[in-house]
Amino acid sequence: MTEEAKRPLGVTIVAIVNFVFGFAGIVVGLCGLYIQFYLSLCALATGSILLITGIGLLELKRWAWGLAVCGSIFYLAVYVWSPPYWFPLEVIVLPYLIWKRKTFGVTGKER
Repeated sequence: MTEEAKRPLGVTIVAIVNFVFGFAGIVVGLCGLYIQFYLSLCALATGSILLITGIGLLELKRWAWGLAVCGSIFYLAVYVWSPPYWFPLEVIVLPYLIWKRKTFGVTGKER
């Protein structure tokens, strides 16, 4: 990231959402360790990944962009097979992250 690069408001919002859900996943995982051990471990792992991704997004790290895009694709794939209780936020987040990829230094010509 260059000195003059600015973080778009949308990226900040996505990072905050990652923080909120990551923190919630960690709390839920810790609270349920004695009740549902494996489910709690999944919640802890997912929460930790979301928290780390949020930090990386705030710092405009390329790896965080890739992790957020992969996570969004994974969530949308899982959402197809789950009961539709809520609107999948990734329908908005994924196209936005792809649109803002240059902010993270992703040009599509790496190799």
